[in-house]
Amino acid sequence: MLSQLLISKVKNNIEKWNEIRHTSLGLSFLTSGSGIEVDKKEFENWNQIRKDNQIKIEDFNIHLYIGIEEFETIFYLVDSYSEEKEEYEIGTNLFSKYFPKNSSLEAAINSSTRKIP
Repeated sequence: MLSQLLISKVKNNIEKWNEIRHTSLGLSFLTSGSGIEVDKKEFENWNQIRKDNQIKIEDFNIHLYIGIEEFETIFYLVDSYSEEKEEYEIGTNLFSKYFPKNSSLEAAINSSTRKIP
């Protein structure tokens, strides 16, 4: 039951993104962070799914969806096999990644760019 509630929350967050994606608010969410990373455990989970289902590496992809939760951008990553089967398990084949704000990266970018008169 808890898993279904969490999946429902993910779907709602993605729908929020879909509502604002073509607006200036959508752009501000996309430019508000500095990136995401996939850790070794997540990679190994997806790789095991691929191996268990005998999928060639070139036929196995990771899909990324954008969601909005409160005032934060979230990226949801799920493998193509699990998505095709519509079998989602948070922490196993579906991972959420917050888009962390990185003020030092922003400062570096701002100091290295300048307007040309």
